[in-house]
Amino acid sequence: MDALQWFWLFIVSYALWVIVACVSLLLERRSPTATLAWIFAFVAIPVVSGIYYLMFGPRRLHRRRRRYSVARRSVSRNVSGDDDGPARPQLGPDAAGLAAVARRLEQGDATFASAVTLLRGQTAPPAARGRASQPPLVRSGVTVKLSAHVYVIPDGNVPMVPNVGIVVGSKATLVIDTGLGPNNAKTVLSEVAKVSRNRTMYLVATHFHPEHAAGVAQAAARQPVPGGQPDRV
Repeated sequence: MDALQWFWLFIVSYALWVIVACVSLLLERRSPTATLAWIFAFVAIPVVSGIYYLMFGPRRLHRRRRRYSVARRSVSRNVSGDDDGPARPQLGPDAAGLAAVARRLEQGDATFASAVTLLRGQTAPPAARGRASQPPLVRSGVTVKLSAHVYVIPDGNVPMVPNVGIVVGSKATLVIDTGLGPNNAKTVLSEVAKVSRNRTMYLVATHFHPEHAAGVAQAAARQPVPGGQPDRV
């Protein structure tokens, strides 16, 4: 093959690689800005952008996530013991729902403590003791309207109670955090029913602390709440 044929073979091969990479980016459902930036880089900076994509692109993050998941599973097996050891405790509905969310995000299986140490002789400041004495309950009837479509259930400065956000759209409602456990989740759904009649609700947790995500199972189960509730969560 002469130099011209090698050149065209390289061009066709690189074009096929760009098509495969673009399809991969679209299937990953990344942000439109990031997807367009990568596609523009493939076209404007050939070869160099492809090498950079392989070294520092989304696939690198996937490889790191897989390594992290493998390490988490290894730690889980070591903590939980082998099959001949004591049986693992049964997770409650809320903990099982939270563990399922963690597995879907490749954060590994739940681990269990084998011992608990109580620290004695430590006292909290009076102000902290006063706040800690309050039960971690999301309050009903205190929802505040921030704008035309945004509401918040304030935490009331109570420990283990999040600020719950509610965004009411034209076709669906977004709920941000659920509170700690099924009772708080039921209160949140009741407050949502007061400000929205949408039959579809999207539920997100800002992070995996229990007061933010431990009511996910209750909301997903669509238990009856006063005032009705969405058909789909």
